[in-house]
Amino acid sequence: ISLQMQLILAWVGLVIGTIALLLLNGFSTWGWIIISLLFMLSVLIYTDYGQTSAEYIIATIFHRNIALPRFLFRSTLQLLPLSLLVWSAYSFGLFFLTKSIINNYIPLYIGLGFPLAATVGVMAVFSPAGLGVREGVLIGYFSLAGFSLVDATSISVVMPVYNDGPYLN
Repeated sequence: ISLQMQLILAWVGLVIGTIALLLLNGFSTWGWIIISLLFMLSVLIYTDYGQTSAEYIIATIFHRNIALPRFLFRSTLQLLPLSLLVWSAYSFGLFFLTKSIINNYIPLYIGLGFPLAATVGVMAVFSPAGLGVREGVLIGYFSLAGFSLVDATSISVVMPVYNDGPYLN
């Protein structure tokens, strides 16, 4: 996947995460953090200042000149259907995984926690592949949804195996 597609996926994942928090009435608790991340990513993607600053920081840290892709909002609109398809597939996966573990009624929007957790996990640069961060966000998300801590932890621990399992050989 290109860097441009990865950035659009992260942007769309944060938008979906904001919607998920609104559906759970958890926006007042965590929403401002997500909105801040969404704002920073939007500045990075859509402004020359953000891209120039990011290129300077990368060049300073890694001693390499890397040109970030310049894109317009139009390119986001072109990649939006594919991004929504990818996040929908993962969201349905989390919904069905949760449904297979928990025997109670599970609303369909519970799957929207995956784009939120995956995106925040990837943006946590201190954690390789968001390891631990994804799980923590999922536990918090499921706790906001009214799940017990045991159920939330069980789902968040099983999700990486379900999600990354095909890649483990």
